[in-house]
Amino acid sequence: MKHFFLSRKTVLTLLTLIFITVVLSYVIPQRISVTQLTLNKWRDGHAPLLSAVDLLGLHTIFTSPWFAAILGLFLISIITSCVQQFAIARQKTFPHAFAEAGNWLPVRCDRTAAGDTLKKLGYVQISHKDGITGFIRHPWGYWGNFLLHLGIVVVIASSLVILLTQQRGLLHMTKGEIIDPGTSWDSEEHGLFTERLVLPSAITLVNSIARFWETDDIRQIESSLEFIKPDQSRDRVNLSINRPAWYHGMKIYQSHQAGRSFYLEFSDGNVGTMGHILLFQLPPSRDKASYNEFQLSGMPFRIKGKYFTDAGKKSMVSNDPLLVLRLYDKDSLLGELPLRIGESGPLGKYRVSLVRSGQWAGINFLVITGMPGIFLGFLIIIGGGLLHYFAIPRELIMKQDGSMVNIQWRAARFAEFYGDEYEDLLTKFNREQ
Repeated sequence: MKHFFLSRKTVLTLLTLIFITVVLSYVIPQRISVTQLTLNKWRDGHAPLLSAVDLLGLHTIFTSPWFAAILGLFLISIITSCVQQFAIARQKTFPHAFAEAGNWLPVRCDRTAAGDTLKKLGYVQISHKDGITGFIRHPWGYWGNFLLHLGIVVVIASSLVILLTQQRGLLHMTKGEIIDPGTSWDSEEHGLFTERLVLPSAITLVNSIARFWETDDIRQIESSLEFIKPDQSRDRVNLSINRPAWYHGMKIYQSHQAGRSFYLEFSDGNVGTMGHILLFQLPPSRDKASYNEFQLSGMPFRIKGKYFTDAGKKSMVSNDPLLVLRLYDKDSLLGELPLRIGESGPLGKYRVSLVRSGQWAGINFLVITGMPGIFLGFLIIIGGGLLHYFAIPRELIMKQDGSMVNIQWRAARFAEFYGDEYEDLLTKFNREQ
């Protein structure tokens, strides 16, 4: 079994599977990171693949059992290799004896003087057996490979902990809406060893402000949330893109999903008035629309809509948005209606009123364990790399031969680079007579 996990074929196979998985996560939309409209469009365009996608859970790759199994096997493989590297580093650092390699070079120096010279140059005596004394300069350089493997072990183990225990949920929150604990998430995923995330208390979006560059690209989205405790006291948290907030061990961060919400009333002569809230992402620019489509409850028809941030198409920040609705019965267009706030008009058999409009924001909630291990692992990897490339061990063994000392010298790596050191060493030895 040890040979199986140390096999190059095994390691390359597992790395290839991990690489393919990462590529798939970019090719196939992940449920937690895209809008439902984007996900639905992808699924509509890839109908022949849906059976395999759903069977393998490819919309939630990083919390799937098979990906956890791949990471687990890779972790076992790298731990096995790490143990082997530890044994190799220990044997090289504390050898019982140095093996002779090549020819002995005599120098005009006795053992004591040679030993003193080596100690001044940073060499450490490691062994003395059968008349042969071994010295090493920078013996810690042998531990570079071990630390590289150990760092990878820590990173993979931490990733596996995250994968198995994370809880993540996304809410599309409209200003003033109160969301109670246990409310269904707009998108959520959780690890194999945990249940779905539940909010610690009711929450409401106090405000959300989008700021733009002159090119109309989003510069920043800032949101304020309030957690409503059972005694009705409130805790406020502020967050923005790349500036998350923390609350009761839960990380809260602003997603790039944000836009306008429209509260509409639909009425006909049969079922009375129905209220619905439609959400639209921010448009790409002031003169381009944002699109979405809806299948509203209590309505047999499909609605397609678009909205401009400003009815005059002059600004990305405006209190006068333009909403255009189209009503479809399958592929048949039944009606079209442009609306501004406070306006109403006919849409097919319905009379539609745009009562109010406000901001909405996508807020991510995350409970995660293991991230410090990721950073620690990369720190260990960097340390291992520094030792491997910048602390090259140099070995010297010597034995007394009458009034002379015979030596052998070698560098663990990059011997040509340390040729001058070897020549300087010989010069010092021949002076110590």
